[in-house]
Amino acid sequence: MTEENYQLVFINYGDHENLFLLCEYGFCIPDGLNPSDAYFPTYSELLTVSPKISNELDHVLTELNIDIDISDQSSERVNRYWKSVFISRGGPSYFLLLILYALSFGAGEQPSANQLFF
Repeated sequence: MTEENYQLVFINYGDHENLFLLCEYGFCIPDGLNPSDAYFPTYSELLTVSPKISNELDHVLTELNIDIDISDQSSERVNRYWKSVFISRGGPSYFLLLILYALSFGAGEQPSANQLFF
């Protein structure tokens, strides 16, 4: 099969958020037109819920087995994000809901994984 000159060719890149498209293919879909787009909050953005929750956030991330090195105080840590923690047009991810729910507990009432999942 041959294509005639100047005939349009369409490439389907699949159902991906803009961050993936930018990293893998070097482009993104502008102006909120990508129905699969998602926002991935960083560690430091999660801390903006309350600056006093650093220990609680570390505890919750550990309980959920979300990869974080508690001893790491570098800029890489505060800019860290996770594929399972995001907000999309469909709403927040399950793990983001769990994190926010766990952070709603009072100080000293840090929930265990059993309390979060059951």
